[in-house]
Amino acid sequence: MVVRARSLRAAVLVLALALAGCTTPSTAPPAPARAIAASPAGAAASPGTAASSSAAASPSIAACAPVAGKDFPPLLSGFDPRLATAPADNGALTDPKYLSVTVLIQGTCAKVASGQRVTLNYVGLTLADGKVFDSSWERNQAFEVEIGKGVLIQGFERGLIGVAVGSRIQLDMPADLAYGDNPPSGAPKGALRFIVDVLNAQA
Repeated sequence: MVVRARSLRAAVLVLALALAGCTTPSTAPPAPARAIAASPAGAAASPGTAASSSAAASPSIAACAPVAGKDFPPLLSGFDPRLATAPADNGALTDPKYLSVTVLIQGTCAKVASGQRVTLNYVGLTLADGKVFDSSWERNQAFEVEIGKGVLIQGFERGLIGVAVGSRIQLDMPADLAYGDNPPSGAPKGALRFIVDVLNAQA
């Protein structure tokens, strides 16, 4: 009877505390605190890694800025170091029916839009025999041109739009998107391949 009486009094006390808006102390251990590491101010997400935020991180302006003292090729900071050397074409020779755009190195800066002035390095070769007919690397000078003004052949115009600055792409194009099968004097005929480094794009 003593045990039951004590149990009854304890139950009454708990009920009174509950009615008063109080609770009895919990005997469960506290949940461990979750640590959230703060990123350094201005730090940009590394390419190929997911940002901790649900929104995609935009490329840092500093990561796509000109590098002082860099003449050729004029690479921006944060670029893949492979863009510092001329590409080697190891792809199979094809006879494309349509424009084919293959990303060889994915850039992380803003994408090229029509009307912008772009800075490019490129190697051009004929797909019939794989011979190089033009190369900005051989001239040791990048090529600058305004996109969307009809200055370039159609395969170049179409292939560059939407490509991220800092990318290296391969453009395989049929003759009708290049110089044609009866090209102007000095221009190559037939299907062509260009390996293009997109080094900058400015309004």
